[in-house]
Amino acid sequence: MDFSEWTLQEFFEELYNYCFPVNYQMEQWLKLKRSFQNDKKVSAYVHELKELYNMIGTIDKCEKVIKLWYGLRASIQQGLWQDLLNPEISSWEDVLNHASILEIAHNVSDNKDR
Repeated sequence: MDFSEWTLQEFFEELYNYCFPVNYQMEQWLKLKRSFQNDKKVSAYVHELKELYNMIGTIDKCEKVIKLWYGLRASIQQGLWQDLLNPEISSWEDVLNHASILEIAHNVSDNKDR
């Protein structure tokens, strides 16, 4: 192996292969599959998804929106439907913006109940 003849792309690919286990990308896919909002804020959940998407690589925009949508709490999903959004045609930004507003609305009603 003559390292001096490597292209920059080859260098980074080999560096990646050296630093990470062979099944690293598969492990990230499994983390993504198990990722849900649960008790996290919408912004924290979105941050987690973006990190996983960056580690995995190329993922279709529609798949990203669908994972975001169905990973959110049921009450937020219900609100998204009521706002006439649809996971198959709505943009990431629209779902994120509406989910954030719905989270604020839920927090206001929760605080008043206390």
